Amino acid sequence: MSPSAGAMFPNNLSLYRRNRGFSQRAFADRTELSRMRISLWETGRSLPSMREAITLMAHLGVTLMELWPNQAHRNLIADT
Repeated sequence: MSPSAGAMFPNNLSLYRRNRGFSQRAFADRTELSRMRISLWETGRSLPSMREAITLMAHLGVTLMELWPNQAHRNLIADT
């Protein structure tokens, strides 16, 4: 993962979540993911699995390209 790739996803996830009016806790409850995992993703310390990424996209109403613009997506999502 390149440094620029690592910075894009955390910032975009946080931005889309906040723009939709969700706190990390509310978003975690809505997606049935843990708040800690969302925090790890938003701080760039971890990446979601493919299943988790699909959940994020579905609940945020965004595409993979919107979360990871101009990136090689297969290299950014954690292996499951």
